[in-house]
Amino acid sequence: MSKERDGTQIDAPFEFRHRNPGALDYVIVSKVVLIGYPEVSDGAKVTYWVIYAHDWVERSSGERKGYAYPSLRRLAALRHTTERTIRRHLAELIGALLITRELRPGKPSVLYIEEPAGEEVEQYLRSRGRGEDKIVRTPGQKCPPHTRTIKTNKKTR
Repeated sequence: MSKERDGTQIDAPFEFRHRNPGALDYVIVSKVVLIGYPEVSDGAKVTYWVIYAHDWVERSSGERKGYAYPSLRRLAALRHTTERTIRRHLAELIGALLITRELRPGKPSVLYIEEPAGEEVEQYLRSRGRGEDKIVRTPGQKCPPHTRTIKTNKKTR
């Protein structure tokens, strides 16, 4: 196995590499939030995902609760920033309707994690060259037959 100067390997057998075991602790992010919401700063989006990471899955239902209550101090420590910056991020997220905050005097606020708004979803889909569903079926309704012909590379004799 030899290596080039830039660190790439040549003439080496394929090697399977596994992700870090800590990679199980991940957050699946919405592309609508990631790419959309131009009025929300990147810092506020990262704070949104840190808050989202506090919304763990309940064992009994297998679903997320939809809320979290991390303190400003905890969020600031996790983000390596100040509580003032976290307050600004929360103001952005509340203004964009991505977070709803319920104040609790003497305790951390409850932060309800909202789904991206319909308008933002539509704007994201338009920007990606996709529109709404063209054929909407009611539950239980069968799919219409496909009208597209599939070509194969088989030669006929």
